[in-house]
Parts: sequence; C-alpha cells; structure tokens
Amino acid sequence: MRRSWIWGISLVVVILAALALPSLKSDKAQTSTTGGSTGFHLEVEGNPVASAAAATSSADAAYINVVDYGAVGDGKKDDWSGISKAIAKAKALRDKGRQVTLLFPDLTEFRSSKAIVIPANISVVQRAPLIYTGTAYEPFLTLGEESTVTGAEYSGLNVRRSKLVDWSKDKSHKSIGILVINANNSGIHIQRAENFSVGVQTIGIGTGFAYNDIRLGKITSNQIGLKVTNKRNKAKVSGWNNENLYSGGNFAVWSGNNTSQSRYGIVITTEDGSYTNNNNNVFVKPSFELNQRNTTGSAESVPIVIEHGLNNTFDYVRNETNGVYMARLKNKSNNNTFNVSYGDAKLDDQSEFGNQIVSTQESSFFDQFTLRESFNLSERWSKTNTAVTLDGMSFLSNKGGEPTATNNFACISSSKGFVTFANGCVAVGAMVDVSVVKQFVIKRAAQDELGGRVIVRGYDKNGKQLSSSGNWLRGMSNNSFYFADTYGGVYMSARDMADPIYFDVKDNVKKVWVGVTAGSGKAVINSFGIFTRSTHYPAVYSGG
Repeated sequence: MRRSWIWGISLVVVILAALALPSLKSDKAQTSTTGGSTGFHLEVEGNPVASAAAATSSADAAYINVVDYGAVGDGKKDDWSGISKAIAKAKALRDKGRQVTLLFPDLTEFRSSKAIVIPANISVVQRAPLIYTGTAYEPFLTLGEESTVTGAEYSGLNVRRSKLVDWSKDKSHKSIGILVINANNSGIHIQRAENFSVGVQTIGIGTGFAYNDIRLGKITSNQIGLKVTNKRNKAKVSGWNNENLYSGGNFAVWSGNNTSQSRYGIVITTEDGSYTNNNNNVFVKPSFELNQRNTTGSAESVPIVIEHGLNNTFDYVRNETNGVYMARLKNKSNNNTFNVSYGDAKLDDQSEFGNQIVSTQESSFFDQFTLRESFNLSERWSKTNTAVTLDGMSFLSNKGGEPTATNNFACISSSKGFVTFANGCVAVGAMVDVSVVKQFVIKRAAQDELGGRVIVRGYDKNGKQLSSSGNWLRGMSNNSFYFADTYGGVYMSARDMADPIYFDVKDNVKKVWVGVTAGSGKAVINSFGIFTRSTHYPAVYSGG
C-alpha cells in the first residue's frame, strides 16, 4: 500500500512537470531523408521524478545533427554545404542563449572541399571522420574564434586530408588539421589528425588557451604533430597557452611520406613573439615514432621542440625510431621536465639557461642508490721501483690467485689524474661484506668507450671462492654480466662502457671483491664508486 502511494505521487509530479515544460520539438530547419536523427532528441527513463528533473535541466540544450541540414556522410558527396547550414543554425541558437552541440553521426565519413569553421561555445560530438578533399593550405577544422573564450566540449574529433601535404611547399605550416582557439576549461578529445603540415594546433589569440583536458589519439603523417602556441589579436592584445593537460598521443609518420623532410612531434612556441612564457602544460604518455630510419639526406626527427616555454612537463615519454635527440630547447626556455620511460633521453639544449630536468626509468632506478665508497685511483696511486700500491685497495691478476696489496705488472700506469689499464691487465678494487647488503651500483669516472669492465668475485660463508654454478649474480638487461674464467673466475660486465651498472647477489654470497679493469680495449679511469641503497652501509676494505 505504501509503495503504491509513493508511485501515485510520482505520477502526479511527472504530469505537472510535463504541463510546465515547453515543447521539446526539433530545432531542425528541414527534415533529412537519410534516416538521421532530429535536431533535438531527449530520452528519459527510470524513476519518473528523476526523469522529469532531467527533462527540465535539458530544456535549454539543443543538438544539431548535420544530416538534418543536408550532409550525407556517405564518403562520396561533398558535405560542406550541409555542414555549413548546420553550423549557421547552431550559431543562431547559441546567440539566443541555448547550449548547442553539433553532431556528426555514426556514418561512413563526411567529405568537405572547403574549410569548416565552428564558432566559439558550440560543442561538437563527432562519430564519423571528416575528410578534407580540397587543396588549399588552410586550417581544415577550426573550433573557436579570436578574442573570445570558449568553454565548449569537443568529442571524437577525427580529421584527415585526402592527399598528403608536400611539407616543402607549405613552409609557413598553414595546412592545419584541427585548430582550437581560446578554449578554457574544456574537454577536448582528438581521435585522429592525419596528412597535414600541422596535425593539431592549440592557440590563445588575444586571450588564453588554458585549463583544458585534452586527450590525443593518432596524430600521424604531419610535419608537426601538435603545435602549442599563441599570438596577438587584431587589437594587438597578446594570447597565451598555459596550464593544460594533454593525455596520450600516438605521434607517427608513415614510411614513404615526405622522406626528405624533417618532422617534429610536439612544438611549443609563439607565432609572433608577443608571449614567450607558455608554461605549466603537462603531457602524459606521449608516444613518438617519427620514422627517422626512413628519412633521407639531412632530414631530422625530433619528438619535442620547445622554442618558447618554461615549466612544461613531459611524463612517461616513448621515444622510438626517432633521431639522436629526444628534445630540443631554444631561446629562454627553461625548467622544463622530461621523463622518458622508453628510449633515450638526450637533449639538444640550445637555450640560454640550460636548467632542464631529465630522467629515465633507468635513471630513476639509479637514484635510489647513494655513494658508499669512492676510489680515486690516481690519488691512491703510489709506486716504489716497479711495485705499485693503491691505498685501501687491492689488485687481482688476470691469471688468478687471491687479491694482493701490490702489483708489478707494467700494463698499468698513472698519468694526469687517470690510471690506464692495457687489455688483459690486472684489475683494481676492494672487498665488500655482502652478508646483509645485496644490491649495488658501480659508477666510473671515464669516457664511455674507455670505462672498461666491472668484475665481481664471490665468496661463501666459509671464505671459499664461488664458481659459476648457481648463477649467484644478476646484472642489468642492457649491460649484463657473464662468468669468465680469467681473474680466477669472476662475473664480468659484458661491454666496455662507463655507464652506471647494477648487480645483486644471492643469499649464499657473503663477500665479494669488486673492481675495474680493461675489456676488449684499454681502460682509462679516474675513479670508481660503490653505491648502495640509502639505508644500507656495508663494510668495505682493501681485501689485499
């Protein structure tokens, strides 16, 4: 009985609400014969009271379906005229205070021979691609307008130029796939932008492009994937491009496309120099595959270029099949942060200041380790007649035997702050107690190709030297260790290099002798250091 009474009251509320509402008729100017939806369509279901409230809150909203204004979306017809009529209707409703969304429904694709310009504060829902069939170098899809802030929402933006731009003929980069102007606090989802000079350009003109949440999809075969920029308006008022969040982005160039031309993933700059501090934009997990290996001549592939920007952050960057540099910095650009999760992180820093922050997954791992002991070889060096000693260190002969405090081999020498090891020479190092501490990083002060090898000899609890059985040491994937019979049986790093190298040992290993020596070529080393995790502090002694 109580439940029937509640539903009866609910029904009365719905009837009264329906009488109070204006007619929810279509805002279309004409009826489509293609089966498209009407200009405004509202569906409510569920609890009657909640449905009435939803209808009331949506009374000022209007959906304009481009199909209702003559666009076909069959991938054959030029839909520019129908799209333009739908935009004109949307603008008229916006000017009356309505909240308007322009809908491109789920059809084959909408083709247009001319540019499409959607004024500020008209949202867009795109469920089928827009194809530019024209030949002009111009922005294809423009969202927003100069000097006017737009808070519209843009979903599923998907554009492609039917014929790839010859970038060498559009040096001013006027061919833009999607141009978003003066958006503020907007949600922007870009699914695709392909075959333009600039795939996507966000810009503040006379005001800001700021506080937006932008999701990026496939940004492919553009000379510049994403351009973040600004310029003055006609009244000479500067714009800016700050405080935006960009998520994702598959920046790529297909093989065979403009192979003699350079290509860039993301560029932060200014069009006219009016505002050079584009700042605090955050890019999360962009992936750059610009296909450097298929370029010719002097063409370069640079994932990130910051010409004018500071305090911008790039996190979890994928840097694959690009050129030498992950990023280039110019002018007064400074304090930008780059974290690379895959690939190299080398900077071409041409800026005036140079205070950029760079890390990789590997460097973040190494940052967990602090210096336990540093061995400056040249300062510890002492020679009497033919006998050489290194204070607090010991020597390990490549012929085997236990470490010794002195060495008489002529293959090792000291000059101008560096100790030189000839190929096949002795190793120098120290003994480390690893009964508790098991993880170590070794760093060397040397030119990379002269960094030599790291060697590790292990001992069990009884002081017995360990053989190769049991695989008692692990290294890193990019510079692993292998067991060598030289030096009486040791684990040796696989390559001549000076990069930091990690190793850990198993529980049965109680002490190790760790040192440096030459590899396939000579080694020239100033010093090496033993690093442990910050809370670890093992005993280190000469061992000789």
